[in-house]
Amino acid sequence: MFRFKFRANEIIVKQAASMTRQAIPDVDPSVFEDLHCEFLTEKEQIIESGVQGEELAHQINELSFRFQRSLAERLSAEQYEKLTGMKPGEVVRIVDPNIAKKND
Repeated sequence: MFRFKFRANEIIVKQAASMTRQAIPDVDPSVFEDLHCEFLTEKEQIIESGVQGEELAHQINELSFRFQRSLAERLSAEQYEKLTGMKPGEVVRIVDPNIAKKND
């Protein structure tokens, strides 16, 4: 198993895998657990870098877009849509840059 700096991230990956297995049995989380681990680790690094505001939002969103695209490549279109509620190629921002801008 991937080693995390923060134990909470390991718990997040395990819980997400467990929930996926229960809610969407035809989606095997082991296919993308490494992507999830990489996403959480890189997100930690971005946050620890000290970047803030709009730049923080931009970097986390770009990381999230890469994760979403990689996930779509590993799953069938049907599995991706069941898991995310989106069609492959669609992405969602997880940090609103307008809110982040207000905190600059």
